[in-house]
Amino acid sequence: MEIPNIITFFLMSMGVVIAIVRFYDYEDNTSPWNFVAAVFFDLFLMSQLWPMTKMSLQAFLGFDKASMTFSTNIVVSLALVGIIVFVQMWEVTRSALYSCDTDDE
Repeated sequence: MEIPNIITFFLMSMGVVIAIVRFYDYEDNTSPWNFVAAVFFDLFLMSQLWPMTKMSLQAFLGFDKASMTFSTNIVVSLALVGIIVFVQMWEVTRSALYSCDTDDE
């Protein structure tokens, strides 16, 4: 059994929960893209780690080899990457619109 995979996946799941709570509980919401990007980047990493974690759990629980096959969905991975790119563009646009730099000298 590969305990590091399971521990890492569990801690990443907790990270998603904490980031969502901080996103909604943040008092001075000056940089919301930090939490949104963290959530979706963490979800992307979890989607890559899930097949190994699933295999570890199934091997530990004694399931047969046929139930351990995993078919990945590239569309989900590309959608998560697209959301991360959107959040980064949101940060750049918001930073440009609300910057305090003045060139009135």
